[in-house]
Amino acid sequence: MRSPRLLFPPLNSDSRMPHTRRIPPLNRSSSPAAARSSSFEASARVVIGEVRASLAALLESVGADATRPQTVSRQFGLNKNLTWKVSKVLGEESPQVAVTHLPGRPGMEILLQTFQQAGAPAERLTSLRSAIAALDQLVRTHAGNRETLAVMLGSFSERTEPLLMQKEEASRKLCYQGNSAIWGALARVQLSSHFVVPSVDPGRLDVAVVSGLIDFRRLRSDVAWPIATMRVGHDDGKGPSPLASRPLDPEVAAGEPPILREFCSQPIIPLRAEDGPAAHTRRFEISEGPVGNTAATTCILGRISPSLVSAWRTEEDRFGEHFTSLITPVETLVFDVFVHASLPLGTPPASEAPTISVYSQLPGVPAYPQGPRDRGLLPISEEIASIASLAQRQISDLPDYERIVERVCRVAGCSIDDFRGYRFRLRYPPMPALAVVRYPLPERSR
Repeated sequence: MRSPRLLFPPLNSDSRMPHTRRIPPLNRSSSPAAARSSSFEASARVVIGEVRASLAALLESVGADATRPQTVSRQFGLNKNLTWKVSKVLGEESPQVAVTHLPGRPGMEILLQTFQQAGAPAERLTSLRSAIAALDQLVRTHAGNRETLAVMLGSFSERTEPLLMQKEEASRKLCYQGNSAIWGALARVQLSSHFVVPSVDPGRLDVAVVSGLIDFRRLRSDVAWPIATMRVGHDDGKGPSPLASRPLDPEVAAGEPPILREFCSQPIIPLRAEDGPAAHTRRFEISEGPVGNTAATTCILGRISPSLVSAWRTEEDRFGEHFTSLITPVETLVFDVFVHASLPLGTPPASEAPTISVYSQLPGVPAYPQGPRDRGLLPISEEIASIASLAQRQISDLPDYERIVERVCRVAGCSIDDFRGYRFRLRYPPMPALAVVRYPLPERSR
């Protein structure tokens, strides 16, 4: 029988350790879509390579040094922004960077005419014109415009490229703004903190979870917003089981949302309770009410699940996983996982350290966790980082965070110094999505 679960979507900070089924890998290379993607990548690299090579040869023919854009600007009377773009196109190997900075038709024509007057050979000018025409054809065939082509090329780039990370965040910010306007709600921070400690039962783990929305605001007075859904049952969905989790605040009655009162806005905003859409669920939501900054509220919930899961790897259960659902427009997600130092979970070498994945939760083809691990995986460049000091543990967006951590540690019977910490911080997280921190479970010691 699998471990009972208590879920809190949309804050939905959930831990499932170990992973409850074997997931077959998806062989993308065998699919027609993968083949088409590979063909596009090969064509794009060839075409963009020809543009860069032709542009470099043209500059060389007139004695222009692309590494010194200001000098080229003065030498040929060109706009400084134009020569800077040319320098970026030739100075970076990334196809996406080249397409992003490549001057448009008017700029390229100015460049060609200027270098023609400077004595550039006709064959160099023709070569660049032909390369640009091939790029335009690539755009028409695969993307429709250069901006879309740059987004498509981003999937072939190193995810840590600064330009790519900036573009991803800019795109997510636009989605955040649009979703806020459409759904009529937003929050400054979504917090999800998980604590894993040894249980009094040998070979078992206790898991505590704190989750919440900081500075939640309605933009329309008729908007109600789900803050927690409690479900009692097993991972396989085969009926209810006794409620394993208990609130971190002992004053919270059974069946009520496990609010951490001292960390919530005062007066505490009342939550409306009703039966959830699925069996054995209870849904809590912020009701309709005032709008804007004067009505902003912070709601923090916390629970601990004693002896929730096994600490050891089995043939079918190989990973520990912590989930948080992303279905609220928020400026910043802070997703922390603290593992007790006595446990061999998420420890070096790097292959054993926690990783982060973000999955689409749009309806349609089953995505993770129902589907394979690479189904619905979203491109996110930000990585999970170790929390090595008190300063790194603090959150400027949430001054009370240290006190929250201390509260959890008191209930769990340990000190924060007993933990190894990991943090995933993401500006304007996509929605609807699921963020998953994952690490290999250790073999049972003999």
